Amino acid sequence: MSFISKVFACFLLLIPAFGEAQHTSNRDPRNQILLIKPTADFTLQGDGNAAEWRSVDWISLTGREGKRSDYQTRIKLRYSKLGIYGLFSCEDRKITSTMNEDFANLYLEDVVEIFFWPDESVPVYFEYELSPHNNELAIVVPNLKGNFLG
Repeated sequence: MSFISKVFACFLLLIPAFGEAQHTSNRDPRNQILLIKPTADFTLQGDGNAAEWRSVDWISLTGREGKRSDYQTRIKLRYSKLGIYGLFSCEDRKITSTMNEDFANLYLEDVVEIFFWPDESVPVYFEYELSPHNNELAIVVPNLKGNFLG
């Protein structure tokens, strides 16, 4: 079984860092709040061994309704005054990742994705994707009357 662990730091100029995010657990995940611990900025090494990760627990992610899997996916999140940090651990038997450039259509293959929608009254969200090769896709996606543009 292959195991991927990827780290990213996403420095956002348009979206302010925040201290809460939705969490999928227990009864109704839409009503669960997860408090994200702040941190000072730190150097990413890509292996998840930075001291700043030791003080936060893994968050296990569940599959979408009707989509069961024996693979474990979990994350750790931190934020600073300058950005949001995410550590991902994903299990899979087969990795599909052939693209080797930033800003390619990475979502067509295996990636980790994180979405930020800080103001639900505005039909625009930020999406960040990271491939197993450390290629990135960062896009702002507006939903204008059902037309998604990125």
